[in-house]
Amino acid sequence: MAIVRDATSSSASATAATSNTFSHTCTGSDRILIVSTYVGGSQNVTVTYAGVSMTEIGTPTTVNTRVEQLWYLIAPATGANNIVVSWSASAVYGATASSYTGAKQSGQPDATGAASTGTGAAISSATTVVASGCWLVGGYYDDGGTGAGAPSAGSGTSLVVTTATANANTAIFDSNGVVGTGSQTLTAVPADDALTDNVVFKTASIAPSATHRGFFGFMGM
Repeated sequence: MAIVRDATSSSASATAATSNTFSHTCTGSDRILIVSTYVGGSQNVTVTYAGVSMTEIGTPTTVNTRVEQLWYLIAPATGANNIVVSWSASAVYGATASSYTGAKQSGQPDATGAASTGTGAAISSATTVVASGCWLVGGYYDDGGTGAGAPSAGSGTSLVVTTATANANTAIFDSNGVVGTGSQTLTAVPADDALTDNVVFKTASIAPSATHRGFFGFMGM
């Protein structure tokens, strides 16, 4: 089964809080949910969907105390359920979510990558893809804020969903299709790329579920 983007959602802006809740609706089979979070400063962040804890992809990526984290949940519950993001001290916050169908139901993500910059220029994050048929998905943050406008997608990249607080943009980008194996890249462009914004981009490759087994698999050999 090929991977297909299912649904997207984003949080309401939160400029001084310790948690935020927003709804996301998952449908289809062989599901995976990806959530991108930004919380200002050094924080202990947790994310749940329908009361089930999500798993962080890699480790937090930080530039000048700005922290971007990417989370996943295999086989999230179908229907409308709440994503709840909680953290340890009042801070600026933002989150975006995208779910996919046709994803392998174990061993995710296939591979990960990350990049950060303090220049505000276009940023590319490379992931060394292992499995065939993967999509790339990326969680993005910049501190340009609402006045600067939303980021845009570079070559081979699609902007999936974005949200802005008073002084930060968070987003999810993906490849909008299958990428090859080996080093593959997503590129995001801040709206005010001439400025010295802090920008963080975390990426992961999501492997597809198997559509069938070969002859020997059916024979039990």
